[in-house]
Amino acid sequence: MGNDDEKDNKEKETKSDTKAEDLETKIQDLGNRIKELEQKLEEKENRATDYEHPSFVEDIVGSIPGFGKIVKILENSSPEFRQRIAETDMEIKHRLETGWSSKPVVSYGLSIRPMPSRNESSKSPGRASRNIKNVTVEAPEPSGPIFDVFEKQDSVYVIAQIPDVEEKDINIEIQGDTLDISAGVYSKKISLPCKSGSIEEKSYKNGVLQLKIKRENNDNHN
Repeated sequence: MGNDDEKDNKEKETKSDTKAEDLETKIQDLGNRIKELEQKLEEKENRATDYEHPSFVEDIVGSIPGFGKIVKILENSSPEFRQRIAETDMEIKHRLETGWSSKPVVSYGLSIRPMPSRNESSKSPGRASRNIKNVTVEAPEPSGPIFDVFEKQDSVYVIAQIPDVEEKDINIEIQGDTLDISAGVYSKKISLPCKSGSIEEKSYKNGVLQLKIKRENNDNHN
């Protein structure tokens, strides 16, 4: 009788231990599941934060039929594309905050016209192009002419590249050892190797100005 009781007690203890282990395993699984759900929720909130701010690019592209949906698909499937959109938005915001540059600018209009479908191709083309955005490009600042100066015997030779001007618009002045050339948007002061006098020869052809300047007698060349 005593052996049977002892056997029953051992079986009860074994079952109790098994239940405790099963319960502990379930608790661990539940904890892991909670962590996974929290992580997914955090990722979802982060994605929502990325889109809670208005996007200039999305506003522009979204106004074109069919383009907005394509952009959304690319953003959801490609982190690189989403990063490019964010960088473009930051650049646009920066330009809006800093204002326009004081340098000369050239403006171009960008228009997009959707291609007509087969049913619409027979209709008269009366739809006006849709202006999407004005693109502003800074024009390069005018630079001085490219030149070269060298001496030969009693003369100084100057060769300067001055494209897109007429010969009558080229002004030349010599003051001591300084040569001043100006034409249209071009202007340059050139230091000569010596004090010079009058211009002996002058020619302008294919955008290249050639000058032969006489050296002053009191500045002899060795």
